[in-house]
Amino acid sequence: DKLPTKKFICLNGTYNKSRQYIIDKLENFKEYGYLSDLNRGIKLDNLSIDKLVGVQRNDEPSVFLLDDFHKDSYFSIVNEASGGWEAFNQDKLFAYCTEKITKPLYYGHPFILIGWKNSLKFLKEMGFKTYDDIFDESYDELETWEERTRAVWKEIERVLTLPDKEFYEKLDKVQEKVIYNQKRFFAYDGYVDDFITKLMKIYEKTSISV
Repeated sequence: DKLPTKKFICLNGTYNKSRQYIIDKLENFKEYGYLSDLNRGIKLDNLSIDKLVGVQRNDEPSVFLLDDFHKDSYFSIVNEASGGWEAFNQDKLFAYCTEKITKPLYYGHPFILIGWKNSLKFLKEMGFKTYDDIFDESYDELETWEERTRAVWKEIERVLTLPDKEFYEKLDKVQEKVIYNQKRFFAYDGYVDDFITKLMKIYEKTSISV
């Protein structure tokens, strides 16, 4: 009944170099969307962290009170934790995803993902669809987080500066993917077991306690 008033939502907690690069660039577009940076105390609509996530911080989307912000925006900019951490992934064993990507899947949002190399490939292997209808996703195969982050920003900037009519048409055309991904997120057909198996391989390979 009510169209969104904002083009994007971009949620950020702890600091990393990739996130900070995107946050700084989005400062020039903040009137277009919802931008948080908890590391610097910048919250959505001045909500306290307790009101946003409950008494204790919990990143599970089911306890976030973010429905209104997602309903009032068209797509998500997801900043994963890749910047500065790629030494843990030198063997290209895995694409690392956290709870951050669950939010657009949970709330039914198109997204662009800034993460490890092959993060989009990893999501596709889990049975999800990505949004090459909106973004050039070739950045997913770039080697370094610096290259990927710069390439992602070019795509974000391009989409945010599209004429409104073209922007809305692009977002409208991906609704079937949005619905598919949301249903996939809530369906259990073994992909969680596959994900756990991948995590165990990571643990065995790196001997990092999880």
